[in-house]
Amino acid sequence: MVTEKEESYSLKAFATSNDAFDRCRIDMLIKNLRLRKKPCHGLEVGCGVAEALRRINDTQQFSLLIGLDSSCVALKVARKLSRRKVEYIRGDAQSLPFRNQLFDFVIAGEIIEHLQKGSTLVTEISRILRPHGVFVLSTPSGKKLSPDDISQGHVRLYYPCELEELLEKGGFSKIEITKWGFVLLRLFFLLRKSILHQADLSRFISEGKEGTVRVVTQKGIFKLYRRLLPFITVILRFDLAPTEGTTKHIILRAVKS
Repeated sequence: MVTEKEESYSLKAFATSNDAFDRCRIDMLIKNLRLRKKPCHGLEVGCGVAEALRRINDTQQFSLLIGLDSSCVALKVARKLSRRKVEYIRGDAQSLPFRNQLFDFVIAGEIIEHLQKGSTLVTEISRILRPHGVFVLSTPSGKKLSPDDISQGHVRLYYPCELEELLEKGGFSKIEITKWGFVLLRLFFLLRKSILHQADLSRFISEGKEGTVRVVTQKGIFKLYRRLLPFITVILRFDLAPTEGTTKHIILRAVKS
């Protein structure tokens, strides 16, 4: 049974997976992976509708590529959109259902801020990574949760130095930190949030006769938002800047010792 919360989450994830912020974030996640071993085993924790995983899958051949998420609806959308073979598993980021030292790389985009104990996630990822395996994560940076953070389910924010310490304690080394943000990022988030809250969320995802997922086209303001995304993306791509006073995001790359 699909809950209203999962259905709403899946819509928002699908709607925003190609917007300016997520495109830039995914670009930097892939850039920071810097994969060398071919073929290799990879995992995305909290894959959602798996836009990042699909992009990574297009870069080279993988012997094993898995997306893990807690939402069964998001995973159904991910399976529907996948162009090449990827395994999707429903699971808990704090108790990963994999044996030790299985993966060559793990990515976790915008996940750790949703967890009360980020150390549990780091410990689990360290456990399933092979020696010299790569871990890349992205997260908002800061200390105080805003009302917007709370509405998105964020429970904890980190400064870069705090995450660096967390990764070192988890058995990682060669930690690299990239800080980034839009000067207009806060305005962009408010616009996106306002439009999505006005969209009709009720039947975006529905079950077909044989259990297949059907993506239902929305009308009105949600459709307008989707049409405007390419133009918003162009404008904000010229606005990338790690400027003081803006909403910051960070990407960390670390190597399993």
